[in-house]
Amino acid sequence: MRAYEVASYQIVGPSWLDAEYYDVEAIAPKGSTRSQMLTMFQNLLVERFQMKLHRETKDFHGYLLTIGKNGPRLRELPDSAEAKAVAGRISFSSKGHLEAHTIPALCKMLSNFMGQPVQDATGLKGAYEIKLDVNLDDLPGLAPFRFASGAGTEAPQEAVPQAQEPSGPSIFSAVKELGLDLERRNVPLECIVVEKAEKTPTAN
Repeated sequence: MRAYEVASYQIVGPSWLDAEYYDVEAIAPKGSTRSQMLTMFQNLLVERFQMKLHRETKDFHGYLLTIGKNGPRLRELPDSAEAKAVAGRISFSSKGHLEAHTIPALCKMLSNFMGQPVQDATGLKGAYEIKLDVNLDDLPGLAPFRFASGAGTEAPQEAVPQAQEPSGPSIFSAVKELGLDLERRNVPLECIVVEKAEKTPTAN
């Protein structure tokens, strides 16, 4: 997921990919760029696990994020260095408080939390103050939690416990409060198809 910057549902391959765990330790050359890091990570997987893969597009059950009938209710951030610095960041807390600053970042967060792809159809390009408070039980992607980290994102800083009682509205209601809607659609996505991989990696 991290090496190819995809969500778990975008990886197709042997069932043991979800069951086997490994500790991966590596030291990258100082000053390596993010693009170089991803390439090194991909090469590591191919070399150590003799992995063979290809990319193809598949249709998934998912959602389109659209503008509601009364228009968006989002506070736009001023065009400043500070706004650009936080643009790609997303965060959430164990109480169900979610924050993002751009629509693509919101879609990425919703995709991972809902366990299904959410694509942007709003046309909103700016930086915004986006805050949602939701019921954690309404987020199937948190059980178990898997997060595809992307450029400019922040991993959660605390574990999310099982909610003992509803902690907020449904994700659909929370999105409507922003003046947006989630519409059920089939969504085409590029997938990583693992044709072959060895369970036992080559020795150090």
